[in-house]
Amino acid sequence: MEKHEKKRYMRCDVKLMGMLIVIVSCTLIGCKYSLKYSLRLNDLRIIKRMINMLKGEIKYKSSLLEEAFGSMKDKFNKPYSDFLHSISSELSSGDMIYEEIVLSGLEIIRKNTALSNKDIERISQVLNNLGYLDKEMQLISMNMYLEELEESEKEASLDVSKNGKLFKILGVFTGLFICIFMM
Repeated sequence: MEKHEKKRYMRCDVKLMGMLIVIVSCTLIGCKYSLKYSLRLNDLRIIKRMINMLKGEIKYKSSLLEEAFGSMKDKFNKPYSDFLHSISSELSSGDMIYEEIVLSGLEIIRKNTALSNKDIERISQVLNNLGYLDKEMQLISMNMYLEELEESEKEASLDVSKNGKLFKILGVFTGLFICIFMM
């Protein structure tokens, strides 16, 4: 009898361990999806800082775009420093047209950040406008984009609070549901 009970307890322990693994896994998946919203908000704030610095470089230092991007690259972490370095070095080489340089630089950001395609497209439009506008129009364009960025930041903040919690809770409940179904 004792051997039979031992096997039963072992099956119960294995089942409990499996359930625990399922709950933890589903919770972590929910947290991963939730993190995407927080990362996007952080990326928008970095872009805002970058545009403000670029605005300062153009307004107060009267820097050319090549110099402005070059001086800013050391003030940001990857992938943003790589993006700024890429644009600066391509502008100095003069091998490509400005729009192509911006697009190739934005690929670095697209691959390595949580920014949406809409965010990337809008950054592309603003940076492309800088290539042919005079100083005053560049500043106006950046100010308008900064206002849009404020709205995007507010929306992203709402998404973090709303959808972030939703995905975390969904992860936990999905794990519980699977465990109940396994019983």
